[in-house]
Amino acid sequence: LPGSLVARLLAFTSASKPAQAEFLASVMAPDPAQFSDVKAVQRMRDVVEVCAPHFPGHTPAQLMRALMALEVNAHALTAGAGVFKGGSKLAHTCGRFNTAYEERGGQLVQVAQRDLPAGAVLTTSYVSDLHRVMSAPARRRHLRANFLFDCGCTVCTTEPDHYRGLPCPVCLSKSPDALDERTGLLALGYALGRRPLPGVLLWHPEHAVPGGRPWRCSSCKAALEALPSVMGGAEEELEREVCDLLALSERFALHSIIGSTGRGEALHARASSTLGPR
Repeated sequence: LPGSLVARLLAFTSASKPAQAEFLASVMAPDPAQFSDVKAVQRMRDVVEVCAPHFPGHTPAQLMRALMALEVNAHALTAGAGVFKGGSKLAHTCGRFNTAYEERGGQLVQVAQRDLPAGAVLTTSYVSDLHRVMSAPARRRHLRANFLFDCGCTVCTTEPDHYRGLPCPVCLSKSPDALDERTGLLALGYALGRRPLPGVLLWHPEHAVPGGRPWRCSSCKAALEALPSVMGGAEEELEREVCDLLALSERFALHSIIGSTGRGEALHARASSTLGPR
């Protein structure tokens, strides 16, 4: 069983009954049924199924709610993690958040990042710098899988996705040297960003309605309903591979190993040739 989940159950069940009741009443816990496809929720169900007989004073539903609440509300601290009455309730945004938290002697302190008017909604970000520059669909998949909510911030739902720029096929068709004749993919100079793309498609979520044309080019003003098949089929797979590799190198400082094996270079070339330098 995942040791961290068992440790969280032990922390919850060893607290006083009033503390347990206050915790469950004061923090948000997602409905497990809405996230049954998420691996983290499946792991929690497995832990609760095995551990519930050892906690006769608690129902499986209570244990599951406790794990879900801890999963989405806990802040990492030097010694473990903590849930805070105020700090664990801030709204998430994928854009410019207005507070950041600091740990001071085991206390969570929210620090304003700029002057805020009275009554302003305090925001934070649940994603790292690496995930913040994902495309909106990839960012939302990451948040759903790791924080159990479907992000509805304005960056994800109303603004053009500037982290999802793709080569405009209409502009490419007017630039004979933009595509490699052998592969049909972007020529090396364009793929690596040495030469500017003749046009870039951005996703505009406000046009993502039945019959809408959400892909818009600022150069030729083309409006497309869907991506060309080569891009649409590769985008999610390639972005996931790139993010996984970057996260691995960031976590374990494997930059030299990745470089020496050529995995990073090969993936970069494949992604850039298909999706552009984005």
